[in-house]
Amino acid sequence: MLSRITHAACGLLAAFTAQTALAWEFVPDVTFAVGADDNPRLDEPDLPDTGTARSAWIDARIGLSNVTERSSVFIEPRLRKDSYADREDEDLESDDAFLTLRAERRSARNGRFGLRSLLTRESILSSELLEAVPLDPDVTDPVPVETGVLADPEEHRKRVLLTPYVEAPLSERTSLLFDVRYQDVSYSGPPRSGRTDFRDTGFAAGIARNVNDRNRAEARLIVSSFEADFTSNETDSVGVEGAFIRELSSIWTFSLTTGVLRNEIDFVRDGQPASDVDTSATLGLGFRKRTDIARLNLDLERLIAPTASGFLETRDQFRVALSRRMTERITADVGFRLMDSKTLGEIDAFDRQYARASFGIVWALRPQWALELGLDTIRQEFRNRDNRDYDATSNRVRIGVTYRGLSRTDGF
Repeated sequence: MLSRITHAACGLLAAFTAQTALAWEFVPDVTFAVGADDNPRLDEPDLPDTGTARSAWIDARIGLSNVTERSSVFIEPRLRKDSYADREDEDLESDDAFLTLRAERRSARNGRFGLRSLLTRESILSSELLEAVPLDPDVTDPVPVETGVLADPEEHRKRVLLTPYVEAPLSERTSLLFDVRYQDVSYSGPPRSGRTDFRDTGFAAGIARNVNDRNRAEARLIVSSFEADFTSNETDSVGVEGAFIRELSSIWTFSLTTGVLRNEIDFVRDGQPASDVDTSATLGLGFRKRTDIARLNLDLERLIAPTASGFLETRDQFRVALSRRMTERITADVGFRLMDSKTLGEIDAFDRQYARASFGIVWALRPQWALELGLDTIRQEFRNRDNRDYDATSNRVRIGVTYRGLSRTDGF
């Protein structure tokens, strides 16, 4: 399956690059950092204290892009490796690999088709804990599939996510929309309670209307299917969704998404077949601010998302990320993420609250070199996991040096 997916992606990439006129641009980005974490496993407070874990890591990625008037291609391979100072923390060490691909082709009549894809192999420690600050604030993050369960950190997770899309113009202002989602998530260890392999597919068809140069409205019909191994869960969903996007000014953009999703859930509980039906509302409220010295992302969301818990989950999330240039050489990044996850339907499974706050300072030593300092605080609480409740907190500090190549599109 992965081989066929790779060949299909390469074929689509060849179709895009065959007509590109500009040379490929290569922008390397390499960070070497050291840090300390007072509770990397997010153990409960009443467990024996394992002490502060000290680590060093290297994070290297290279952005390959090719942009013309009608086509754009972006490819980013990324490798991350870390090492811990103490022998008792060797189970936390990891080698992570990521491959991101975004490609789009636009027509003279404002039509477009493209592909967004993500292939990852990463450790449990990194894949199960969400970042507060996005890696790229101008690109929508994939829907998270983590559970927060850090048992057996030596395991790793593989994820394949493909989302092709088409916008076919009917008139100067109206277009048909088609979106497909294929996702396969697997773990190196055996399926277990709280974390399991799953597959997720979805299809959406709709219509978009550019009301004027500043306002756009969309409506979609959505169908999807979710299958998880450990819970033998098969959930079929159908729903409708509407979206409105408005440019409030030259620096502010507003988006509103709302919908209703009906889910039919068949699973196994205590060795016996069981079923449930749930109808839930979805909501997305977002603001974006872009100036010469600052970027602000603010989102309030209610999602119905597939996760490795073995069930669909309802996720209420608030997220804000701000990056601001304080002086010519110093930039500050602040991020906050608060999330409340509940198993969809009347199913007796654990719920989770997750919060993360991040603060970072980037001091540009030279145009391509920077010194970075960061602080993170993570807190998560489980309710009704293993028939009990518990919470844990982790505090992290890091300092590193980054080399980033210069790009033709560098602005802020």
